[in-house]
Amino acid sequence: MSLVIDLEYSVSETALRLSVAQSWHWVDTERTALGGKPTGDIKIEPFANAAYVHQRIGGFNESGGAATLSVDDPPTDIGLTSLGVRGSHLMTGRWPCMARSAGGLPWET
Repeated sequence: MSLVIDLEYSVSETALRLSVAQSWHWVDTERTALGGKPTGDIKIEPFANAAYVHQRIGGFNESGGAATLSVDDPPTDIGLTSLGVRGSHLMTGRWPCMARSAGGLPWET
């Protein structure tokens, strides 16, 4: 159960926001530690990802004072790669549903 109170005070273009939250949790569980083998299947696989990103923004020029900005509009191109290993575990068993936990360990260049 959670209780959240949000307050906001705005003046023109400026806003002050305050949130206060309190949560209560009740957990009742049972488990068998080191008993048997995990249910479901475990997969471990290597991966390689590659991406090419082309970004273009329109340039602009400000006027009206000493702190004005001027930005050209050259495109930005970047290539990204990552290598790594990822694993997943499909959990089945006594539950009426299935769940999959997954994680990865990438090395990005």
